[in-house]
Amino acid sequence: PISLLFAIILIYLSGITLNIVSLGGLALGIGMLVDNSIVVIENVFRLKKEGASNKEAAIQGTTQVAGAITASTLTTVGVFAPIIFIEDFVREIFLQLALTIAFSLIASLVIALTFVPAVANRVIRIDKERPTPIFDGLKRGYRKLLKGFFKLRLAVIAGVLILFVVVLLGAISNGFEFFPATDDGALNATIRVPQDELFEFERFTDDLDAIFNRLNQLEDIESIGITLGGGGFNLLGGGGGTTANVNLVLSDTRSRTTAQLRDDVARLLEDEFGHLETNVFGNDGDAGFLIGSGVEILLQGPDLDVLRAQASVIAQRLETIEGLRDVDPGFGRATNDIKITVDQDVAIQQGLTVAQVLGVVANRLQSPQRITSVLVEGTTYDVFVFNEGQERREVIASLSELETLPVGLNPITNQPVLLGSVASVDIIPGFASIQRINGARSLTITAQVETGFNASLLAEDVQAMMDTLSLPAGYQMSLQGESEEIAAAITNLLLVGLLGIAIVYMIMASQFQSLIYPFIIMITIPLAFTGGLGILYLANMPVSIVAILGLIILAGVVVNNGIVLVDYINQLRAKGHPLQEAIALAGETRLRPIFMTALTTILALTGLAIGFGDGAELTQPLALTAIGGLIYATFLTIFVVPIMYDLVTRRGRYIFAGFIFLVGLVGVYAAFDLLGLIESILAFAALLLVVLGMLFLPKLKRSKVTVETPEATPVNPNFDAILKRVQSDDES
Repeated sequence: PISLLFAIILIYLSGITLNIVSLGGLALGIGMLVDNSIVVIENVFRLKKEGASNKEAAIQGTTQVAGAITASTLTTVGVFAPIIFIEDFVREIFLQLALTIAFSLIASLVIALTFVPAVANRVIRIDKERPTPIFDGLKRGYRKLLKGFFKLRLAVIAGVLILFVVVLLGAISNGFEFFPATDDGALNATIRVPQDELFEFERFTDDLDAIFNRLNQLEDIESIGITLGGGGFNLLGGGGGTTANVNLVLSDTRSRTTAQLRDDVARLLEDEFGHLETNVFGNDGDAGFLIGSGVEILLQGPDLDVLRAQASVIAQRLETIEGLRDVDPGFGRATNDIKITVDQDVAIQQGLTVAQVLGVVANRLQSPQRITSVLVEGTTYDVFVFNEGQERREVIASLSELETLPVGLNPITNQPVLLGSVASVDIIPGFASIQRINGARSLTITAQVETGFNASLLAEDVQAMMDTLSLPAGYQMSLQGESEEIAAAITNLLLVGLLGIAIVYMIMASQFQSLIYPFIIMITIPLAFTGGLGILYLANMPVSIVAILGLIILAGVVVNNGIVLVDYINQLRAKGHPLQEAIALAGETRLRPIFMTALTTILALTGLAIGFGDGAELTQPLALTAIGGLIYATFLTIFVVPIMYDLVTRRGRYIFAGFIFLVGLVGVYAAFDLLGLIESILAFAALLLVVLGMLFLPKLKRSKVTVETPEATPVNPNFDAILKRVQSDDES
């Protein structure tokens, strides 16, 4: 509670509000709040058991782990730093989450280094040794397993690498999404009278009453609101007396999800009220208002008629793709436009120009300006003001009347020239609106995704369909919508993740005073993704932006126990313990705090992972990836990290040189792509010189690689001797 109160004060001072994102960060941080305190208290408790006084145990216990828990806290906080480089709204949303977690961890570090040892000095008392058969059995099992893993070290490393690749491919096969769909319990629908049908107000209101009564019979619907005309909020446009908006609020105790009810309502309206145009939609939490939902195809070209024809073809092809619904060709409800084409030669013969003819028509068809409106007995009347003696314009009711409109006088005959004598007047289908993007006329063909289908996977089918279409010269189309925004966001977050991992490496390098030993822990970062991605695959969840953020958080969290373990191994080796003995003793000593810190975070995230309440689906993937990653990372910390420590200590320069070579190859490829062949050859030659110098120069601190005593040179550690020594220490 003290750390949490400290964190809330920092949240208040930073101006962050309490919302689902910041509270989710607090919930995530609660599990990590106690990690630092657990490490300190466990170390103080261990020293107290070994005979140290309360003061000595508190001071030495805190001092021994102060550097390790500071570094582990900084890695978790540092992994969020690159979020400031994101410029879109993802930064605005998740910056609050990052700051909330950072404040929580900073508070926990301050409390662990000050308040906890002060209280431990007074509180911890050890009257007599209490047997712990369960944990003692766990330690014996750990010794045997670690011995077996050391015999199969290469097979273990190969196994975790293969498992990572398999799980990664499996998670990607579920597709991607921006934000998880949330079951928010609200639906909206638009109901229109078809344009080619005669509008009768009373009949339409009778239909709306029938729709209300029919929807009222459905279960799981709490309230229904219907707005006729322009007074309602219509997300899809429209309005007027021929359009009605329906708002449904679902029951909190509903047995069906919002998406399922949306499909049921849409099916009911289509089956029983097919003579009306209906569209049912809901805010499924997929950020559709921000990034565009479903599938969108942008079609551009110079001629509107060609655009209409091509958009109709694309819409027909989209309707054949399983998983898409509500396909819209993008030109809206057809409108009847009057097209007047002036014959220039005939107009000149009549002594008129094209501009004169069109100017007269435009002036005649211009509607008078409405001054205001009045409501009389439920009917709205528009009010117009005319000058005294001004002739009121009569409405032109037909094309024949328009063709007889005088547009000028013939200068020779002094007879009026009628519009029909110099121009052709036709009715053609028009557009509700004309959109221009970068100066080009554009149409956006849209389609929504059916429940149970993934937008990113459907985008692949749509792209394959688009590849089979051929457009006329001067026309182009591109796939946009949710899939494009997902790809851009994933690219940004991958950059954030790589920069965060680099920051984690620099923090650990400063902690261990070595460029090689951080690789022992760094290898656990991508391997820990196996657990996070694996639990998403088992839960049949797509990889969302929230899940990727959970993996980024995981990159800063999973190294914490590894830092504490490696730091203690280094302390034991500094005291003279051989390599294998230091590894075994450190693993056994840190087994309990490793389990405790992992369990506290996992248990704290259980509520988020289960998903209680409306909107909980938003943070559920983050909690699941963190839980799965922590479970798997615990296995990596107690088994793979000791193996990697042994390998890096013996072959550290070779491993580091290999890593530099792989990174350098990426740079060589970039040089070839950006600069040219000669520059890439020079870069590759420089890379080879650096790697060969690392391998063979005698100044490479060879002493750090061969620091072991002669008795530590066997490939496999002598666990039997270590076990006897530990047992004799316990008996003494």
